[in-house]
Amino acid sequence: MDVPTVWAECQVSPTRAQAILRPGILKRVFRLLSGRSQVIKTETIRLPFCLLRYQLEGSKSEQGISILVDGYRRAARHMKEEELPLIHRPDGVEEFPYPLDRGETVKIARSYLSSLRMARTFSPGVTFDREPKIKHVIQYPFCVVYRRAGGGSVTFDTVDGLTGKRGGTLANQAFIAALHENQPDRG
Repeated sequence: MDVPTVWAECQVSPTRAQAILRPGILKRVFRLLSGRSQVIKTETIRLPFCLLRYQLEGSKSEQGISILVDGYRRAARHMKEEELPLIHRPDGVEEFPYPLDRGETVKIARSYLSSLRMARTFSPGVTFDREPKIKHVIQYPFCVVYRRAGGGSVTFDTVDGLTGKRGGTLANQAFIAALHENQPDRG
């Protein structure tokens, strides 16, 4: 997609990410006894999201709504643009390409808007522009905490770098998909 890329500042420190992911007391004792509790590394990675803006018609506020589409998870959510701290591109960070085209991105955003309408988030008379304005691709931060696992392998968990919420299975799958898609062909 031919839109500018911007970078969101990570609001969660590596120490805070480890604290968010700290397991309960029983799991900590088990990990300590099994040798699996050691944090190997914590890093910030950024995955591409696309920010779209829909104008609302028939709304009292006449404001638009911003939708953030995750390119790898193929999911969307509402985003308040003023809560998005933007920075210049950090030195030495890898940029994952946004994997969807405009049509796929808009389709995901429309599906999300339909789910909001079904949940009666909007008044009955509110309508949206047919074509949203695609503002930019955001390199969105996640903290990734790597731990030693059994058999010499490594496991990881993610924390959303803006909200500080623990990443779930879908966030972890998006991280793996981004890594996989970014690998050169091994043929």
